[in-house]
Formats: sequence, C-alpha cells, structure tokens
Amino acid sequence: MKTMKLYLTCCLLAIVTSVSAQFANSNNNVSASSSSGRNIDTNGWNRLSVSVNPMKITTDIKGGDDFNMTGFSLGYTKGFSIAKQIPLFLEVGINARYAFKKLDKDDMDALEDMDGYEMERKYSLLSLDVPLNIAYKFSFPNSNVALVPYIGINFKGNIIGKSKLNLADPDELGEDYDDEDDFWKDQEKQEKDGIRQSTNMFDKKETGDKDATWKRFQMGWQLGIGLYYNQLYAGIGYGKDFTELCKKTKIGTTSITIGYSF
Repeated sequence: MKTMKLYLTCCLLAIVTSVSAQFANSNNNVSASSSSGRNIDTNGWNRLSVSVNPMKITTDIKGGDDFNMTGFSLGYTKGFSIAKQIPLFLEVGINARYAFKKLDKDDMDALEDMDGYEMERKYSLLSLDVPLNIAYKFSFPNSNVALVPYIGINFKGNIIGKSKLNLADPDELGEDYDDEDDFWKDQEKQEKDGIRQSTNMFDKKETGDKDATWKRFQMGWQLGIGLYYNQLYAGIGYGKDFTELCKKTKIGTTSITIGYSF
C-alpha cells in the first residue's frame, strides 16, 4: 500500500509540473505542441465504470481491532474541460458502493459465544459517493492512449449499515431447536433486554453506545491514475476519510476500476 501511495503521489507531482509548464508557455502552446508532435485533448468525457474496492476499517480505540471489508461499486463520471489550451479537467460523479465483511473468532477474540454456540458477525454498508477531482490528461502522440492522474475530495452518504449475528455452524443446534430462527427467538426471550440478531448501525438504541453508532455523512480525500485506450478505461486509486465512521474509526479505500467512456 505504501508503494502504491508513493507511485500515485509521483504521478500527481507530474501533474503540477506539467500544468505549471503549460501556463508558463500558454502564449506559445499551439505552436509548441505542433513542433513536438504531442497531442493536446481538451474534450470532456462521460464514463460508466465498475470497481472492486478493498477497504480497511482502522480504529484508534484502545483494544479495538482493525479489519478489512470487500466492496464493489457502480459509478458514473463526467469530465469537464476547465482550460482552453490545457488538458485540465474537473471530474464529478456518483458511485453506489456495497461493502461487507464476515468476522469469526479468528478475526475477533471477543466475538459473542451464546449458550456455547460459536457465532459469526457480518457487517454490511451501502453508501453513495460523490467524488470531485482535478484531473490532467497526458495524451500520447499518434495513438489513442492517454494517462489521466487525478486528486480530489469525496462526499459520502451512508444509507444502510447493518451488523448481523449468525451461527457459525447451524448443524450444531441438533434437536434443541427446529432451525436458526427458532434459536434467535429463544435468545430474545431468555435475555432481559433481548439479543438482537440484526443491528442497525445508525441507531444508537440498537448499538447501545453512541461511540459505536455509525454516521450518515463522511468526507475524505482521494488520488489515483487512469489509463484510456480509445473508449476503454482502467484505473487505480486510493482514498481515506477525513471524518469518522464512528468514534476514532475511519475507512481507507482502494479502487480498481474498469469502465467505458463516451
């Protein structure tokens, strides 16, 4: 991960250097590009894409455990040219992302163990992201290939967040219960306050602790680089939250993306 961050940072430094050079020579931009044979493409784009999103939930709470989630997203991106003679763009889009993680005793020592039955806990999160990026398009001469590094911020709305307990091995129930639903009904009856199989992570009453309750809105930063070949797109990026998911807890997200531009 550190190697990828360093690589992406170098790409973004290249943006700054190139943009500075372009502005310094703006009066001679057309003639310079002609003599060097370099393409300057200031056309915007629309892009549909799908991404795989390895995510890491990190916490600074004493005794808390970091864990990974797997995410998938579907998105739309619009690129607007913001300079007449420089391939500098403003990107804005919307992405729907679903992420999940199943935890067992190998992941968390304190995972619930009810009536001697081993439990698993599954977390799931559905969110809508609105990224806002500055991008620079490096077009290769005499080809349909271009590199587009970007940097920006991300606004995230968390729509559905759940935590659900399940039996690690439902066959262990034997003749004590008809099925797992029967087991959970019995658990709710046995406990004074009831044991929830499914918890809404945005509801303080259900989580039982305001510090463990997830927040609906987050912001973060992101950077990455994309490769265009004709209308096909492939990209890689990384981002992390400015604001917390819950107390002292943030999400770092890697994006591996393929898409189609039109």
